[in-house]
Amino acid sequence: MNGNVCDNLSLLVLGGTGMVGTAFDTVCSHRGIPCICPAHRTVDITSPVHVIRALDAHRPTVVVNCVAIPSIEPCERDPGAAVALHCSAVEHLARECERRDMILVQPSTHAVFDGLKDAPYTEDDPVKATGVYGATKILSERLAAAYCTRHYIPRFPTLFGPRRNGSQGFADKALAWLREGRLLRIAVDRMDSPTYSLDAAAAVMEMIVEEAPWGVYHVANDGWISYYAFVQKLKTLLGSASEIVPCQEKEFASPYYKPLRTGLTSKRWKRLRSIDVALQDYVQMHVPEYSAQRKD
Repeated sequence: MNGNVCDNLSLLVLGGTGMVGTAFDTVCSHRGIPCICPAHRTVDITSPVHVIRALDAHRPTVVVNCVAIPSIEPCERDPGAAVALHCSAVEHLARECERRDMILVQPSTHAVFDGLKDAPYTEDDPVKATGVYGATKILSERLAAAYCTRHYIPRFPTLFGPRRNGSQGFADKALAWLREGRLLRIAVDRMDSPTYSLDAAAAVMEMIVEEAPWGVYHVANDGWISYYAFVQKLKTLLGSASEIVPCQEKEFASPYYKPLRTGLTSKRWKRLRSIDVALQDYVQMHVPEYSAQRKD
C-alpha cells in the first residue's frame, strides 16, 4: 500500500463485541481507521445471505472474522455446530472476500497443536488436532488460505483484555476470585503465553499496514509461563490476600482432552512486549482499585 495507508483501510469485524473484536475496534479507533463491529447475532456468518448483505453494505477493505466457539467443551458436545461455524461459514466468507478483492483475517488458536512440546510452538511446527475444536480450527485455516488469496491467519494463545459482550475468560475469573480473597487452586503444569488482546490486534493491524506476506502468524506476548505463575502475577499486582495453591491439571476432571503446553512464539513477525509488561498495563487500565492504589 502506498501513501497514507490508513486512509485506504476500513474494517468489518464480524463478532465485534467479543474480546478480539473489541480489541480491533479499539486499535482502529486509535489509528483513525473506520471499523464496523456488528455482534454475531446481527450478522450470522452461517447464513450466506447475511454475509453477502454485510459485505456489500459496508464494502470494507479488510474483513476480520472473530466469530467462533471459544472453547473446547462446546465443540466436543456439538461437533455439527463447530463444523458449521468454523468450516462451512469460513469457506463461504473466504470465497466472497476473494470475489471482492478484500483482505480476510481469520484468527486461529494455539489449540491446533497437541500440547506435548516442551517449548512454545512456532509457525514451523506441524499442527495436530486432539479434538473437534482443534480439528475445525485447522480446517478453518486451510479454507481461508485456499479460497482467499489475500489472507492473514493469526494464531492467538489464551487472551486477556476487555470485551463489550460481558462474557468472562480465565483472566477475568481469576481477577474476580482474587478480589474476593478466595483460596485458589491453579495448575502449575499448564503452560501458555497469555497475551493482551490489544497487543494482539495491534500486531495484526501492523501486518496489514506494512503489507506483510500473506499466511499464518503466531501472535503472542513474549514469554511462556504456567497458569499458576500467571495468577501469582495478578495477585501481586492487585495486592490480593488470596492463597494460591499449585496443583496438576489432571486434578480438574474433564471428559475431554485439553492440550497442556500451548505457548506460542513467532519466527515470522516481530517480538511483542513481555507478558509481565502487558499484564501490568492491562491491570492498570482496567482494574479500578489498582489504578486508585497507584495514585495514592
